[in-house]
Amino acid sequence: MDEAVTGLDARDDVGCIVLTGADPAFCAGMDLKSLASELRAVQQERQRRPAQRSGMMPPHDTPVIGAINGPTVTGGLELAMCCDFLIASEQARFADTHARVGVMPGGGMTIRLPQLVGLDRARRMSLTGDYIDAETARDWGLVVEVVPTSRCSSGPARSRPPSPPSRRSTSPRPRHRKTSAGSWRARAYTRT
Repeated sequence: MDEAVTGLDARDDVGCIVLTGADPAFCAGMDLKSLASELRAVQQERQRRPAQRSGMMPPHDTPVIGAINGPTVTGGLELAMCCDFLIASEQARFADTHARVGVMPGGGMTIRLPQLVGLDRARRMSLTGDYIDAETARDWGLVVEVVPTSRCSSGPARSRPPSPPSRRSTSPRPRHRKTSAGSWRARAYTRT
C-alpha cells in the first residue's frame, strides 16, 4: 500500500486517490492468526521502536477518499479513518473490536475516532465492540455520505470525465497539506 500511495501521490495527473476494499468488505484489520503465532520477542521489539509516522499511510499531498464498501473493523477502521473523508455504501458497517480480540489500537484510533464521532460515542464503540451501520456512521460524523452499494464497489481505475474548459490556471494542481491516511486498494482519478 505504501508504494501505491507514494507512487500515485508523485504523479501530476492524479487529482485524488480512492481507497476501497475487495468486495464484500473494506478491511478487517490485522491477521490475528499470524499475530498469535509471531514470537513474543518480535512483538516486543516492534513495540519498543519509535513510530516511523503517524497513521497508517505514508505522508502524501493528494487527497484520499475512503470508499467503504462493506465491514470495516478494528485495524480496518483505523485505516479508513486515515482517509481525508469517507463515503460508505449502504452495506457498510463499522466496529472497533480491539478490546474484544485483546489488542491495542496502534493506527490512530484513540485520537481520530473521538475527533470524528465525539468522546462518548468513541468510548461506546471501543468498549463494546458493537457494530454501527452506515446511516448511524453518517449521523455520528464518521462518514460524509451513504451511497448505493454499486457506487462503492471495487472496480478498475478510471479517469474523470472531461470537464468543460474553464478560466482556471493551467499551473500544476495545488498541493495539499502533508497527511497520513489509508486502505488496501487504490484507484486514481486522473486529470484530463
